[in-house]
Order: sequence, then structure tokens, then C-alpha cells
Amino acid sequence: MVLMVNFSEKISLEGLKIFNSLFSIYKPPFTTVKSVKTSILHNICANQKILPARPIRNILSINSNNVKHSQIIQDYSDHPLVVGPRYIPKEIILENANYLNFKTSGVLVFSFENGLKKLRLLNKTNPISVYRLKCRLGIRMNESSIINRIKGKYQTDHIDQNRIEKVISNIESTSRTWLIRFANIDIQSMECFNLYSTGNISKLKSKTNEALIIHVRCISFDNPFFEIELSNINSEIKHIQEFIQILGKQIRCFVGLDSIRCIRYGEITADMSLPKTHNQWNLENIMINMKEIEEKCAPQ
Repeated sequence: MVLMVNFSEKISLEGLKIFNSLFSIYKPPFTTVKSVKTSILHNICANQKILPARPIRNILSINSNNVKHSQIIQDYSDHPLVVGPRYIPKEIILENANYLNFKTSGVLVFSFENGLKKLRLLNKTNPISVYRLKCRLGIRMNESSIINRIKGKYQTDHIDQNRIEKVISNIESTSRTWLIRFANIDIQSMECFNLYSTGNISKLKSKTNEALIIHVRCISFDNPFFEIELSNINSEIKHIQEFIQILGKQIRCFVGLDSIRCIRYGEITADMSLPKTHNQWNLENIMINMKEIEEKCAPQ
């Protein structure tokens, strides 16, 4: 997307009102959310020459010897070199809609102070999070360590893709049944049948605050490696780890998690998120990203 107007002129006209939208960052693995926030705020404050600021005031300088020679001069007591920078990181409010732990990469949705209302409205709808899980059969890992340490290796010849798909299908079905119960819908009713047959069961996601699986599928399998796509609501990384433990027990084989990647949060996808490469987390790109998200995620 190309900005057709001068950026410094654009922001001076729109001021801080432009920061009333959501924007998305692609968090790399082995990075904390706190360090991502620090990087964003540092980059914004580094660009404060183009940020809107209170103009330097002019004052009347009176010549005591000759009043006719009085003139208008700048008030240097209000100059940035005297009062310091207009914007510092601790004064800028930046909140994240979702959370990814140290090992997890993927979509992180943020908002500045003027956009907090939109951020909270987004979370109120219990948005669906979609994760890609790269797994390995026959590997027992120490999940508590910073780097996944292998504690043991086991045989995996008895496991095939059909066995995994059968188990995850049962897990998905159980989770969907709970979603219907939380929505106070009779499991034997026509309404329940219509929800299943039309695939609109995800519309019930706002009826509960419980962590539930909406959809799960095995997208690749090459023993011992396989990849799962998991769609869920109200979930944290610990719930994903619990899902992997249940999967391992059902197929009677240890399953190790090599990586977790969040590819979607609500309607915001990884393709719409700013990567860290080439200093993409700067003010201009954030503003462009806000506009892109507003256009693509606008209610139809």
C-alpha cells in the first residue's frame, strides 16, 4: 500500500486521532510481549519529529529603551531543547488484545489509548484464535524449560494419520457439545441440528467464557512429524499444551510440541501483521496497518 501524501503533513493534519484503531504485529519466537511493546514505543518516540506537538509560542519582546522597536520572538522556555522530548515511552498507553508466551510466534493485536474501546469490544466477542502446531511423535519434552529439551524417544511405527484424525475429531466433537450446552441449547433440538449442518456453530462463541475448541484438523503428516491447525476461543498456551497431552494419551504415544504459531486472531491474520524485519515496527507502517485492518475488518 502506498501513501500518496506526505507523511509528516498527513499526521500533522490528523493529529493523534489516527491512533484510534487496532494494529497487528507478527511476534517472532523467543521474544516476550513486553519486549515487543518496548520496541514499538521506542520506534515511535524516535520519530517524534513528525509527531504532532504543541507549537512553540511567540511572545512580545519590548525594548525598554525604544518601545517602537518591540518585536515578536519565540518563547525559548517552551522549546523542545529546554523542556525535553514531547513524547516518552512511559507516557504512551499501549495494550495488547491477546497474549503469546516466550516460545510462541504469530499475530499480536495492539491498540493505543484512543483505540482501547475497539480493543475491548473485540475481546468481548470472544474472537477465534487459530494456531498452527508443529508436533513430533515419540518425543517426550520438558515443557517448563525455555528451550524444549528432549527427555526421551519412543517408537512411533504404530501411529498413522488416520489414527490422529480420528482422535482429534472426537476431541472437537466433545468440545462443540460443551459449547452448545453453555449456550443452553437442547442437544436433541432442530436448532442444534441446523447449527451443525450449516457450520454456524462458531456463532455461539460469545455464549461462554470457557476455553473451547471450535475446529481442529491435521494438515500434514510425515511420521514422526505432523502439523495441526487448531481454532479455539478463550484459550491460552497452557490449554494448547493440555490438548497435546490429551492427544498423546488417546493415541498412546508421547507427542512433543516443536513450535506454536498464531496465524489468526478474530479477523486479523498473519498476512495483515507487521514483521520485525527491516524495521517494520515504525510509526508510518503502524498507521498504514491500522488503515488496512479497518478496511479489511469493517463490518459488512
